[in-house]
Amino acid sequence: GMSWWMEQIALQLRAPVLQRIKVESVARDDNGNWRVDCNDESINAASYDAVCLTTPSWVSSKIIRDINPLA
Repeated sequence: GMSWWMEQIALQLRAPVLQRIKVESVARDDNGNWRVDCNDESINAASYDAVCLTTPSWVSSKIIRDINPLA
């Protein structure tokens, strides 16, 4: 499924890519970067240039509900 796409993208990028993270929510910080809320404090403490969700749409809508309440 979608994990294959992410693995292929990760192979092409020069920056580290975190995969298989159970994300509770994502939000934008004051600088426009992404913040991720999950069960790993080191991930929660960082900010990210991009976030790609490879979850079913009903799961993604719950993850992005704070940035898009209509999702």
